[in-house]
Parts: sequence; structure tokens; C-alpha cells
Amino acid sequence: TLDPNRLKEYINRNTKLLYLVDPNNPLGTCFSKEQILKIVEIAEDNNITIIHDCTYRDFADDHHLIANYYPENTITIWSFSKWLGLAGMRIGTIVTSEKIMEKIGQYPPNILGSNIVAQRGAIAGLKIMDEWFPKVFKLQRENQKNVFEMINNTKGFEIPIYPSNGNFIIIEIEDEEITPEAISSCYAEHKILVRQGSYHTKKFGNKFVKVSLSVPKEWADEFINLFPSIITKSRNKTGNFQLY
Repeated sequence: TLDPNRLKEYINRNTKLLYLVDPNNPLGTCFSKEQILKIVEIAEDNNITIIHDCTYRDFADDHHLIANYYPENTITIWSFSKWLGLAGMRIGTIVTSEKIMEKIGQYPPNILGSNIVAQRGAIAGLKIMDEWFPKVFKLQRENQKNVFEMINNTKGFEIPIYPSNGNFIIIEIEDEEITPEAISSCYAEHKILVRQGSYHTKKFGNKFVKVSLSVPKEWADEFINLFPSIITKSRNKTGNFQLY
């Protein structure tokens, strides 16, 4: 995660906004309360507004809202795409102070706002979230555990962050004969979407793949069972891969 002391080195009088993705995507790391308090201290001392992107907070073990410690200058954003599965419906939330919201309200992303179907779906999901989401959380953690155990017994691969505080897990590739793109391409032949690292970062994208695990156990098991043959097929595979 971001080291607050290192962050301080990059703050200057021109710094007005700090954007934090927490839990982090694609790592799945999460800020501790101690780290949050140090970041808030830096922001307060320099009059910096914090945007706290909490898209994956519902999949975290111990998530801390920055707004609880810095409410006057924090913008909390939260998506319905992951925990409720409304990706594509284009709906989320912004929670901030009245002063900041008045400024944001002057620049609407579109005239009509979110469509009524998305709004009603989001409200319905919130009303019964406590009834069903714990099952989703438990399922994705069980899927994480099974993938973690499989990777631990596979030479040339490692899971650096476990458990992940997102609904996904990253797998580092130590075998130089295998690329993330090759793995993603081979899984795509089985209609399984595995994100190559370059989808998230060009700098480190050659080192990992990301697997989403808030899926039925059967889907995760298929990923696990195919892994040995996928690795064999991926070794030294090159070409122009058709990836999403």
C-alpha cells in the first residue's frame, strides 16, 4: 500500500487533490487505520481534498472510511458494479460535504442522470444487502482459498496478497517462458475471462494476471482444474492475442 511518509515527499503547494483507490485494484491491499490517519494529517496540513474510491470496500476485512476522520474535505465514491453486479448500468454514489457537493453539482456528467432502472436496482439491492451479501463474501473468500492453495503447489507462480480485500486475486508469473497475455488468451478459448496485467498497468503488466472470484464455485473450480493445461499451452506462446 501507499507509504504515507513517501506520499509526503511528493506533496507541494500545487497539490490540491489526492485520489486513493482503497481497496486497491488490482492488488487487493487495504489501508490500515494508522495509515489513514497519517494521510489525513498530511491532507489537513496542506489543505488537500481527498477522493476516496471505495468500490471494493464490501469485500474487505477491515476498511476505514477517510470521511470519518476528515469529513469536511473528503469525497467518498462507491460503485454498485462489483458488490451488486450492476456493471454497465452506470450507477454509483458520491458522499461529501454540502459545500463540495454544491460545486460538483454544477458539472453534471449528463443532463438526465442515472437511468431509472439502475436507480431502482441499486435501491432494491441496498434494502436487502444484509440478507444475501454475506453469502457472496463467504463464497469469494472460499474461491480465493482454493486458488491460493493451488498456486502454492504450482512452481513458477505466486500470490503476493492473500487474502485479497477485493473480489479478485492477482497471480504473479515467475516463469519467464509464460506471459500474462498467453494465459489470458488460452483461458479465453474456454470462455473464461482472466485479465492480463497490462490491462491495469503498462509498467508492471508483464508480471501478473488478475482473476475475479465473486463467481459460482463451479466457475472457480473450472479455472483451477484447467490451470495445469493452460500453463503448458501458454509456455512460449506468442502472437497477436485477441484480448478484452
